[in-house]
Amino acid sequence: MKKKVFYLAMPFLLTATVNAQTPVTEVAQELRTVVASSRNTDYSIGEGAECLTFDGRYVWVANQFSDSVMQIDKSGEVVKNYRIEGNPLGITFENGNIWITCHSINKVVKLNAETGSLLGTYNTGSGPGEILYAAGKMWIVNRLGNTISQLDPSSGNLIAQFAVGKRPVATVFDGTNIWVANSQSNTVSRINAATGARADFAVGKGPFGMAFDGRNIWVSNFFDATIMKLSVSDGRVAGVYKVGDGPASIIYAQSHIWLTNNGANTLTKIRPSDGVVVGLYTVGASPYGVLFDGEGIWVVDAGNNKISSIKELSDTVTNP
Repeated sequence: MKKKVFYLAMPFLLTATVNAQTPVTEVAQELRTVVASSRNTDYSIGEGAECLTFDGRYVWVANQFSDSVMQIDKSGEVVKNYRIEGNPLGITFENGNIWITCHSINKVVKLNAETGSLLGTYNTGSGPGEILYAAGKMWIVNRLGNTISQLDPSSGNLIAQFAVGKRPVATVFDGTNIWVANSQSNTVSRINAATGARADFAVGKGPFGMAFDGRNIWVSNFFDATIMKLSVSDGRVAGVYKVGDGPASIIYAQSHIWLTNNGANTLTKIRPSDGVVVGLYTVGASPYGVLFDGEGIWVVDAGNNKISSIKELSDTVTNP
């Protein structure tokens, strides 16, 4: 097993046990390494990046140990590099604005995406991490506070704060509910965005990333080397699939699930219907965040302070 880089995301070993639910489907994948490294191009970024976002024109990367946020064009050129203090960690785009969480000072910063001008700095919970714009609100996962904060995007005022499991690290929206991955509880929380009603569901060891494919919620289990497919309606496990070492961030794009394997230095492309691996791409060291810009995939390579751009997204796995 290759060494994993954790940074502020997971500077600990998870110990809780799993899995209260019995999977309906379990498909063991024999991962077959195959991808030509020429398919990606790497560009230098700052230190300790995990998260990235896309504003329709530029990719933005939060460099938590460089106290900076970079605006990058599709050719990989850094357009601007903004100083953001407090270990910028989570980042997202909302109606012409870039929102950044500052992990060590419990703040969230709002920038104008076009000019980079500071529009506001607002309070949030303890140890803010991933941030999401959904249901007309900003949602901030507080890794140290075991909560998720709901902010008004216009004023930055705190509307509500909801308790979740221990060490929440990721969030996704299914059109009705906010889902949160609780890495030390080995659970996910489902919170109704309108009412705040919460339900928790057991998953694998160290849930880290989440995605929604239009029908199901997907969860990556960092220490199990698996991903799970959950029913939106009742949290029922609809499938468990073996993937590469250290599955981390996960997105749904181009009718497939895309997953970074932090310990294997790869990006996996998965068919949602049956969990079959249809693509495997080599990327840089210790990949975390992943993004689709409408044309290609971007991956944050946290272990070597790079970002990988993959333009050719055809199926790439073949038998050895």
